[in-house]
Amino acid sequence: MKKFFVAMLFLLSVITIFSVPLDEFIFENFNDAFEVAELTNKKVVVMFSSPTCPVCTQFKETTLLDEEIQKWLRTEFVFVEIYPTTEKATFQGEEYNYGQLFYAFGARYTPTFIFFDAQQNPFGAITGGYPAEIFIDILKYISYEKNEEISLDKFIEDGIGKEIHILPKTVHLSKDDIERLLDLDPNSKVYEPGKNYDPYTNIVLLQNNTNEQNLENFYVKIFESKN
Repeated sequence: MKKFFVAMLFLLSVITIFSVPLDEFIFENFNDAFEVAELTNKKVVVMFSSPTCPVCTQFKETTLLDEEIQKWLRTEFVFVEIYPTTEKATFQGEEYNYGQLFYAFGARYTPTFIFFDAQQNPFGAITGGYPAEIFIDILKYISYEKNEEISLDKFIEDGIGKEIHILPKTVHLSKDDIERLLDLDPNSKVYEPGKNYDPYTNIVLLQNNTNEQNLENFYVKIFESKN
């Protein structure tokens, strides 16, 4: 995955009415986010933020409420917001507090976004409160298989993001792992026939409901392993 860094600042004033509340998919605990990412085979977006940062607030009230942004963050990524506090985190076997993570990753300005794989390997960073129409291209660029062959700027300029779509994902987990996932992730829910779920919910299918029909609309399906 090509490393990249972009420093931009945009504000957006339009939101969509078709989004879910932020607490239904945004994590506040650094290590919980990586645990969920490892269970669900997703990448992690860490937002280095501050409660006194007006651009951070604007980003959360606009970009993160955009329906298309939420579709991608809820299916392809795990998104976590942290503040420079003394709360503890474990990163690659070493203990840090959140303030030390800010320093370690050079997050001098907020918001700064660092992108990781599920094994806590960072591969990209951006700084600034991007509008949804730019941030979605960044998320798609990260998911683009050939991103090592093209820069982010060229990817956006050529409109390649229009051809990048969310791919269905199937995950098989043990009963214990499913219980852990449900405990940590508000966007993962046990499928119950007759209930309404939007397609971007991570649907957990236990052994007694794996034969249910009409599940093809869900992008992330998590099955209980038989062994």
